[in-house]
Amino acid sequence: MYQFFRERCQNDEIGGYVTFGIMTCDGTCIIHDISVEKAFVECIVNRLNRFKASVIHMHDIIQDILNS
Repeated sequence: MYQFFRERCQNDEIGGYVTFGIMTCDGTCIIHDISVEKAFVECIVNRLNRFKASVIHMHDIIQDILNS
């Protein structure tokens, strides 16, 4: 199972900003700073959970979604 999380990041050009990432519920795999749009990241989490995506494929699935 996957969940999203909120974090504050810092960028030299734009300063601080709030962004969302995805992690496994047990915290073994974490991807930071996926999007500043909470609803978008929540949608990705819902897809990962609905299709019971393996953590082995988590990075590739998220990358494919971001590239589409």
